[in-house]
Amino acid sequence: MLWLAIPILLVGFWFGVSQLLASLSGWRELSQKYGVRSVSSFTRKTTGGRIGGVAYNGCLVVGANAEGVALSVLLPFRPGHAPIFVPWAELSMGTDAAVVGATRLRFRAAPQVTLELPEIVANWLRSAAPSAAPAPAQAPKSEAQPLP
Repeated sequence: MLWLAIPILLVGFWFGVSQLLASLSGWRELSQKYGVRSVSSFTRKTTGGRIGGVAYNGCLVVGANAEGVALSVLLPFRPGHAPIFVPWAELSMGTDAAVVGATRLRFRAAPQVTLELPEIVANWLRSAAPSAAPAPAQAPKSEAQPLP
């Protein structure tokens, strides 16, 4: 019977750690503010990023369409990480990221939660916005620029 308990304990531990990371990063707060919406109708990219103080290395799925940005994580990391949809009007981008070559996104309804994405992904998001968003070189280091 011990052999049966070990996999159950491992799955429980994985579930608990994933829930904890969702709370620590601010993902849970984002999902409460921006609700759950299907992310299937978006052009998507799997990338890495940092939400709050938690790094999502290679398991963050970012989607974009004319309405906004969708965020989710790969299936093994899904516990506690409900898919999120953020309208463009609720986002701002700035070049004040802690990591060189990254862009920091801020959320109007959850200003204390930040998302840092690689610059190449941020540029892809800017190109998906309904009208051209300001390039990071135009933004002062200390201010985030609203997207259209």
